[in-house]
Amino acid sequence: MYTKEQLLISLSAVIGFLGRLPQKNEMKGKRPGLLIYEKYFGSFEQALVEVQKKIIQNSVKKAEKREKKSPRQKALEAIREKGVKLGRAPVINDFREKGSIPSYRNLIRIFGSASMALREAGFSAKISPSEAKTEGIKKQIKEEIVRLAQNLGRLPTLKEVNDFDKAKIPTVDIIETVFGSLDDLFIEVGLIDCFKKVRAKHFEDSMIKKLQALAQITGGIPSVFDCDALAKRGSMFCSRTYVRKFGSWENSLKKAGIE
Repeated sequence: MYTKEQLLISLSAVIGFLGRLPQKNEMKGKRPGLLIYEKYFGSFEQALVEVQKKIIQNSVKKAEKREKKSPRQKALEAIREKGVKLGRAPVINDFREKGSIPSYRNLIRIFGSASMALREAGFSAKISPSEAKTEGIKKQIKEEIVRLAQNLGRLPTLKEVNDFDKAKIPTVDIIETVFGSLDDLFIEVGLIDCFKKVRAKHFEDSMIKKLQALAQITGGIPSVFDCDALAKRGSMFCSRTYVRKFGSWENSLKKAGIE
């Protein structure tokens, strides 16, 4: 015993195969056969009317499904609309306001972070420390640091990294949190090997000169805290780089002639 739905599905298959509505004589030898359609719908012609309605309904449903936007698409459109209403690029705090659409919580739920949502919507947003630890952003940082080095034809300085677009490369202190140090990042992406001839010639001398300059600024023997304070502003190597290069902070001071 066939149901109405089963009969309509079978007749739809025949129409799909022929590419048109079938004639009565073309239903001979098919299962379900012509008599079953006539018995259930009253006539074969009425069965064709019903199946055409079904085909149209299914087409409408498919079209509606295609037009239905995902939460991600809706959120991106809302972010761009907010930018138009504000007359400027929206910032994270705009979504923390009461009644904001989308809300800050929804941005986190859909995109993982608000800054990532802003970038995906086409706006510039700084990479946050927590975001920098995700695999996708770590990969982006590596790609961008390589691109920066290739454009410069050498390893970028701390200042050049800090001055770069923060939507692509975070600040040096965030890089140090995620990768250990800027040098560790260079090593991880193969830039140390790539530029080792140039770097070997200037790197140690540069480190010593900066340490000597720091001693003049402090008016005495500089500490690791003095060093790292300037490193965050991009004008000094961090203390970990000195320890890695010379074995200890004390050895670094001796190498620079600071006693």
